[in-house]
Amino acid sequence: MTLSRPLAAAIKCLYDGAADRNISGHAVLHGDAKQMSTYKFVMVTHILADANGLVAILSKLMQKETPTYPQMRQAVVSTMVALKSLLVHDGPYTTLGRQQFPDEPPVCGITDFCGREIKDTASESTASERAKFVAAARTSSRVLSIS
Repeated sequence: MTLSRPLAAAIKCLYDGAADRNISGHAVLHGDAKQMSTYKFVMVTHILADANGLVAILSKLMQKETPTYPQMRQAVVSTMVALKSLLVHDGPYTTLGRQQFPDEPPVCGITDFCGREIKDTASESTASERAKFVAAARTSSRVLSIS
């Protein structure tokens, strides 16, 4: 249930591709690998995995042969409540992702992540990223509300 190994493998593949000068776009691969090699990217991926799981359940419910409005309304409201709770509480993927990193970012700003060096600084902390999600959700609260 963890995303750590697939993420680390993707980062390694990008760096390997960037190292091969015979591949066109190797500089782009290096840039992508560098952007993915951050605490921020790893944690946002885990947060999105939590959200995706909730939306996938709603999608399955909407694919029923004969959905009714009351059933769908309840499913949508329940999904919205669960998504809003992710603004305050860690979901299962986020919890596992956080366990991969020390509580406080190291002084050097680099953390080992499944054999890859990940940029890990205070500005990329989960609290900082969650604050951005909360602010974005409040800004778009009209979209997230249902009557």
